[in-house]
Amino acid sequence: MKNISSFSLPSDHCRVVLEPKESSTDYINACYIDSYRNTNAYIAAQGPTRHTVNDFWQMIWQEKVYCIIMVTKLFEHARQQCEKYWHNEHGRYRDIEVWLKNTHILSDFYVRTFRIKKVGCAEERTVTQFQFVCWTDHDCPNPSSLLEYRRRIRAFVKDQPGPLVVHSGTGVGRTGAFIAVDAMLERLSVVKTVDIFNYVTSLRRCRQNIIRTLQQYEFVYTTMAMYLRCGSTVITVKQLPFVVQKLSMKNPQTHKSGFDKEFKTLCSVVPKLTVGECAGGHRAENRHKSRDIMLQPPERARPYLLTHDHSDSTDYINAVYVDGYCQTNAYIVTQWPLKSTINDVWRLVYDYIIPTIVLLDNVSFSRKYPRFWPTCVGDWVHYGPLSVCLVREEETPTMTTKVFQISKRKKYEGLLEEIVKSIQERGTTVSSQVLASLPASSASGQPVIRTVKMFTLRSWPSSQKIPTAATGLIELLTKVENWHLKHCPGRIPTCVISRNGVSRCGCYCVISIAWDKLREEGSVDVFHAVKMVKMNRPQLVDNLTEYIYCYTFIMVLLDYIQAPGHRPLPRTESGSTRTNRVMPGTFEKRNMLTETDKGVAGWVQLLPLVTGNVLFQVSVYFAYGRPLQGCE
Repeated sequence: MKNISSFSLPSDHCRVVLEPKESSTDYINACYIDSYRNTNAYIAAQGPTRHTVNDFWQMIWQEKVYCIIMVTKLFEHARQQCEKYWHNEHGRYRDIEVWLKNTHILSDFYVRTFRIKKVGCAEERTVTQFQFVCWTDHDCPNPSSLLEYRRRIRAFVKDQPGPLVVHSGTGVGRTGAFIAVDAMLERLSVVKTVDIFNYVTSLRRCRQNIIRTLQQYEFVYTTMAMYLRCGSTVITVKQLPFVVQKLSMKNPQTHKSGFDKEFKTLCSVVPKLTVGECAGGHRAENRHKSRDIMLQPPERARPYLLTHDHSDSTDYINAVYVDGYCQTNAYIVTQWPLKSTINDVWRLVYDYIIPTIVLLDNVSFSRKYPRFWPTCVGDWVHYGPLSVCLVREEETPTMTTKVFQISKRKKYEGLLEEIVKSIQERGTTVSSQVLASLPASSASGQPVIRTVKMFTLRSWPSSQKIPTAATGLIELLTKVENWHLKHCPGRIPTCVISRNGVSRCGCYCVISIAWDKLREEGSVDVFHAVKMVKMNRPQLVDNLTEYIYCYTFIMVLLDYIQAPGHRPLPRTESGSTRTNRVMPGTFEKRNMLTETDKGVAGWVQLLPLVTGNVLFQVSVYFAYGRPLQGCE
């Protein structure tokens, strides 16, 4: 009753023994495991079942655990992996009371904070749970995601006593792989070597079949190799000016800067997509829908169109999901539509309930780049199965904004469910937000009208790889976030569009991710942000100029938000579902640069004026503290 299976049992010599006076038996499917430096550093446990939830919390209290590492979802592929062992507010598990204080949601993992108390005891403790949600059973996640997850855990437990409880479903596969990676990284920091084989051998003496498959064993090696190639790339606010200065210096032998070396390493660790992975875009009926036939989204990360257009329409659009800092699939990146795919863009916006469109190109309209929205306020224009109306338009020196209403035409009502069913029959997952929209699309007699706002950045000329002024991009990011948080019904993506669906889009996503991380952690990691946006579309941020600009923009942003008279970082709108934000003012107090730091970083005020060779100008600023003649 207390074991999920017979192949995932702890060894008697190291199993956790419960105090019998609290439980009917002293047994729980959990065992102590040593790290490289510490004895009993981990407790590898089976995921709690409905029969063992009370025992689990007893173990947490008895062993003085302050951190729980959960490397599974509650359900995977319609099968329960683990019992939900906490309530949304308050629960009692035998004589242990547990309160959920808060939940922070990030793209790959959730962080929950619990307050626990034993009945009859005055002591209260805080326990933090890190739940990794992108690692399914019998599969392996992106090594970069796991390394970031592990980094956040280690930053938290730095001064925390007690063992780390690590559990998955059975407590062998994913549990063992995480422990092996963590222990080998600890060893690497001490003796600069790893010994995966012997460590895993020692794990198996403690827990039967831990690291269950060859794939999981190989994943430990792959993750360590990723770390050895990339290292730690997180930079605090105070370190940033000095790191950028170091990266901008050229090697006298190779004449290459640190940026060159870092970008080359980055590109080498991003896997290339195969034709098979991008099969949808290479089908004969879809090939004409892409500006570049070799630039296709992978099947695993493309949004499928659901609204039926005409008899020969398909579910394909050349668009790809990109994860954000706080949200999986935070962005949908796509190309400027062709004349033949204008309807598809609006189908995408309608099907995925997208409230925000960001245009990063202010193009001159032509046959190659057609206008794909109505021009007269109040007029409804048909785009295939949808009708779109321009409600209002506003213009500022840096951007143009347009508000549209969109609804499905009457004769196309009722077809969406059929399309969803056909997609699901092929084994493809349709997002919960889309499924939730189905009743509203057909049950009501009145057409569903949705509001969409389009932001067009004007301060990024077509002839330049980077914007002429960072202030325009700062304003865009601020207004997009405020609109999206206010009008977004859930974790809905933002649609980001450029001419080819590559240039500029990568920069925008990376900068947005870096900004979110800055507010959450007081640090930046441009390297990791670029690496993650390139996972589903390797061509994003495909040149050194854009990569350097991601760094320099953050420098400009820091100078902007800390300058006298400038407003602080935008506050989260009231009612927002995104709770992982520092309180207003916290960032400035914690991370304000000193006068010495500002002396080094003062040049960043001038970076928005740079229109030439970014790397050259950066080196000039550091060398002379001022721009070259004629660059003011």
